[in-house]
Amino acid sequence: MISVLDPQQLQQRLLWRQGQLVFDADPLARVIDEISRYTPIKIVISDPQLLDMPISGHFKAGEVDALLDALEQGFGLRIEKYGQRLVYVSQA
Repeated sequence: MISVLDPQQLQQRLLWRQGQLVFDADPLARVIDEISRYTPIKIVISDPQLLDMPISGHFKAGEVDALLDALEQGFGLRIEKYGQRLVYVSQA
């Protein structure tokens, strides 16, 4: 999908160059796709209804646990970890 970004959106998207990820009501699916670029952990959204859930926040690119904690604490999602390499995200 191609879309036009306003200057603020463009600036937020380019923060990855500084190791920062900023989301502003982005769908959970996009947030997971972005953070997955920085980790070998496979993160699965097990409830399709959550794919479009809006997520906002500012995270360091390599700190997957901080993002998962925010999803659990701040957005009321259930995070289930299976070993070191697999995480399921579902409705709490």
